[in-house]
Amino acid sequence: MQRKISFLLILIATISVAHNTAAQQIKVVSSVDNSPLPFATVTNHSHPLLVSADQDGVAHITGSIGDTLSVSYVGYNTAVLFLTGDKIQIIHLLLDQKLLPAITIHNCRKTKEFNYNNFRAVKKLKTSNETQNNFRGVIWIKGTNSSSRIAVRLNPMKANATLKDFSFWLEKEREAPDSSVLTPLLISLYEVADITNMPGELISNAPIFYFPKKSGKQTIRLDTLHVRIPDRGIYVSLQYIMNEAYEWKQFYWHTDSAGIKKIDTFRFRYGGIIRGLRARDFEMVWYNGIRNEWLLLGGPAVPNKGSRDSIKCEATLILCDDD
Repeated sequence: MQRKISFLLILIATISVAHNTAAQQIKVVSSVDNSPLPFATVTNHSHPLLVSADQDGVAHITGSIGDTLSVSYVGYNTAVLFLTGDKIQIIHLLLDQKLLPAITIHNCRKTKEFNYNNFRAVKKLKTSNETQNNFRGVIWIKGTNSSSRIAVRLNPMKANATLKDFSFWLEKEREAPDSSVLTPLLISLYEVADITNMPGELISNAPIFYFPKKSGKQTIRLDTLHVRIPDRGIYVSLQYIMNEAYEWKQFYWHTDSAGIKKIDTFRFRYGGIIRGLRARDFEMVWYNGIRNEWLLLGGPAVPNKGSRDSIKCEATLILCDDD
């Protein structure tokens, strides 16, 4: 009788968990005209998970009924809601009414271009601990990683410089499908906050989506935005679109006692590797979507004159050449 009661309690608990666990669709639209907001970010804060909506603004999220969710999109106020277990929830996001930083356009009779990068300077690092580059790059993992995006600070110290383009390097991992390097990215531009030196206010309230065509150097044209780099520099943020359409499985293998290689476990990944290096300046920070804050993971505080982990990148600046 005791055994039957125990089994009954286990069965009830299992049914209860199954009943409270829900997979739900969330459709994200603009409150202005009900148009879908493609690739909006949906975050489950109760059971940490970040996912992206598809091109139609539809995201698939799992969790327990009552979980706290947030929905965010560049240029809109973040909405907070609860997972209800309904088949689909429609979320109307309100436009962010905050004024963006003023953009000053300087008329120049003549202009010149300046290349600003961090990989040529690496050759000049002399000490052994600086020349050894053990930082391969940045990857995106589903579920286990709450760092949804990175940002790199550009601080060229050039007066009245505007940002023409930004480049980074993308690699396909050996075990990844060829399609992994085609995963789109969301690009955002931020001011540098006065006190923290972390990303502050958005400079552009329009999302910039970038669709890679192949591995290697990726160049994003930004000259149509007329973005002037502030005196303290600018942060360029990169985020993979974390949608199930772009997931791929990374397998881990082990060799058993008979010497046979077998699959041990796997995890879901997004995209390829954004190539990394050790560099001076070009500070890289991470955004924790669960905690809603930018963080510096490891290394000295910014700014700092020593070398640090960053991504291989370069920017083309447009400068006045009237003198």
